[in-house]
Amino acid sequence: MCRQLQNFVCLFTFLLVAINAAAGQELIKAPQGYVKYKLSNLRVENNALGEVIAIDYQRTGKGQGDHQVQIAVRTDAGRLGVMGFSMIEESGTIRLRDQFAGLSRVLGQRETGMEFFMVVNSRGMGGYYDPGMARMFGGKEYLVSNVLRRGTMNSKISPRDLTKEELAAHERARKASLPPETVPNGYTRGTASTALVVGAPIKVGQGGKWADAEVVALPSASQAKVKIPNSDYLRTVNRKDWIAVSSATARQIRDNPKQFSTDIRTLPGGNLALRDGVEALQDAMSLLKGTPLIREYGSQWQDVHFLSSDNVSARVLVNQFNKYKVELVPKNKLAIRGQTLEDMKRDGAEQTFLANVDGYETQVAGLAKFPGSSGAALSSKPGLSQGALSGGMSGVSSGASYPSAEPESSDTVSAAPMRTWSDSTGKFQVEAQLVEKTEQSVTLKRANGKIAKVPLNKLSKDDLAYLKKLDEEMADNPFAALMEEDTGAPAARAEVSGADLIGNTKSQWNYRLPLKTVSKVTDLGWGPKSVAISPDKKQLIIGRGGSEVSICDLESGRILMSSGRMDHMGDVTAAAYTPDGKYLVIGGTKGTVEVYQVAAKGKLNLKTQFAAHTKDVLSIAFSSDGKFALTGGADKEARYWEVKTGRQVASMRGFEGKVKATCVRADNSELLATDGKTLIVIEASTEKVIRQLQVGRSPHTSQGVAISPNGLLLAMNDGYKIVLWNLQNFRQMPTMDGTDIPWKLVFAPDSQHLFSGHNGVVNVWDTKSQSRVISCTVGSSSYVQTLGVSADGSTIACSSAFAEVTVLRAAPAE
Repeated sequence: MCRQLQNFVCLFTFLLVAINAAAGQELIKAPQGYVKYKLSNLRVENNALGEVIAIDYQRTGKGQGDHQVQIAVRTDAGRLGVMGFSMIEESGTIRLRDQFAGLSRVLGQRETGMEFFMVVNSRGMGGYYDPGMARMFGGKEYLVSNVLRRGTMNSKISPRDLTKEELAAHERARKASLPPETVPNGYTRGTASTALVVGAPIKVGQGGKWADAEVVALPSASQAKVKIPNSDYLRTVNRKDWIAVSSATARQIRDNPKQFSTDIRTLPGGNLALRDGVEALQDAMSLLKGTPLIREYGSQWQDVHFLSSDNVSARVLVNQFNKYKVELVPKNKLAIRGQTLEDMKRDGAEQTFLANVDGYETQVAGLAKFPGSSGAALSSKPGLSQGALSGGMSGVSSGASYPSAEPESSDTVSAAPMRTWSDSTGKFQVEAQLVEKTEQSVTLKRANGKIAKVPLNKLSKDDLAYLKKLDEEMADNPFAALMEEDTGAPAARAEVSGADLIGNTKSQWNYRLPLKTVSKVTDLGWGPKSVAISPDKKQLIIGRGGSEVSICDLESGRILMSSGRMDHMGDVTAAAYTPDGKYLVIGGTKGTVEVYQVAAKGKLNLKTQFAAHTKDVLSIAFSSDGKFALTGGADKEARYWEVKTGRQVASMRGFEGKVKATCVRADNSELLATDGKTLIVIEASTEKVIRQLQVGRSPHTSQGVAISPNGLLLAMNDGYKIVLWNLQNFRQMPTMDGTDIPWKLVFAPDSQHLFSGHNGVVNVWDTKSQSRVISCTVGSSSYVQTLGVSADGSTIACSSAFAEVTVLRAAPAE
């Protein structure tokens, strides 16, 4: 970040959007009880970020809305929708910086008048949030600060007063948010030390009145979790002021507390009561795929369907707002109905439950509607291959085999002939090719490209005999095992010694010649967050904002498939292939990591999914054999885990900031990680710290940080400069000076050349001579914050506009 910025400073970006009066709500003077701020010292600064508008702020009064305060800006043309803002603290400085084409002209026009103020948005009845404008519509917007102006304006902001009806409603809401003013006869208002026991009857404040309640749990010495009759939702209330205990109950608690008990059941730490006939999910329960379950969702139960599980979590299919998605839910947050347990014992339960999720992969990917009955046809969008990403990542190349729900138990049939298939009644027939067979169904493809999945019990006897013959042929084939293990990925690279890898600094690519544009991928919604190039350089994986992943044809830039929302992942901020090309690993802002096995023609099958971190996954590095991965997270930790299982092997702590770069030394014995201030090296087998070194001024001063593949170089930016460290002797090397902030740094596989992303530019550096080799323009007004390089170093993918990725290629060395 800019040298002048302090740790608490908020950095904003904003986009010029003229909002007419009909689209937005009126601005209202904040009523009594709302938070208050004072703005001051409006100025224009020139620093490493370019020209920015800076405003100091100070909270002058605590009150309602202190966590919903937003900065607002308007010109005579209308409001400027503020985007990407951080939480406003008690005091600090706001710096507004345009990173979108167009608004820089407004900043540069001194005669353009602008007003700056703070607001609190209240959703109210029917209000909704528009992330594109970062505003509430349909609710109330309250002015909570003074107004600062820059330049001359023809009109000024004019907030109105609350109406009598609004004032009355506000007063009712204010009283409802407070404990009742008086207590019933025979009751005493609670204090922080009021004695309570589970099962005791009490009264709690609700809407300004007292309501009967039962104590269900005591989460702390000053709080109680209670249940009110006719409500399954358990409230956590403060004992002080919010509860009232009768004299009789207080005496019974004092004299004989064991007489109280409760039959109210919840999930561990849950806030919803389990009704009769509903049980908490147990590890011993053997679930079938598609088993109906329920989970806590907000203040109510939500129906979900089981897909798979590990020792901690379950992957479930969720229907939310008539859209299906896959989520990762801890097992102890799931429950099952007693009727479902009985249904599991009945004949045909497997097929019945499977129908609940049949075809979910295609629906989640947004390629078809969720089939309503077994064998429903699944039509695909033009130009997209079949499959899904969240929960069954599938093939993306034309003609790729259709994904099964359980890839490990399926048989993929290559080049099967067209034949006539019939249903068990003989009424229906279709000419189709067998694409894939599982234990429960077959996937058929017609000549026109349409695909359908049909349960085996719906097929004719002739079809079943045909399938049986195919199985027998596979069993008789002495090379069947080799065929099943063929992943279509490049052969694993030969093992080399640590000395060989360290000495390999010669590149087979001439980075001194201009990088040529291969393709561009556009229309990426909320923009790219990570990229990974497949080892064969045929596919490009793009992790996106909006919790999506797109798989693209690298040469043409065509999007082959997009995952749809992956809410369990969050924005996909990290993606990388293992060195042997057998697995793809992706990580998101919710700390979840998914590992996909790369099968024939690039098909991706979900291997494991687990919570590697508690916050954003920012970096991924692999052991030389590809069996282990070291990830760095925004939770200030690095974790070393087995790729196939997700089993954690080691962890690294002691960082002050986000872990932005990780590396596994060539012999796999040492792990390296840094947050941009501290570099830590540990022994992988013992987690013993071998070296801890301060390499930067602060974890917040370096946006771009990278460790070379051989673990011998560290590169990081400090303002415009790129600082180099020799990690053999742990000494700083000469810096490389630039003219712009490098927001992303990535080493080439040769560990000598370094790629850096700037404002619309990708630079290539030679770390041996500490000089810039070449500069390549990829955009005009967007910082390159996403950058990846292929395994052989020939191909580079980078963000080149807000919703665009450009693919570049280097010329071969002579």
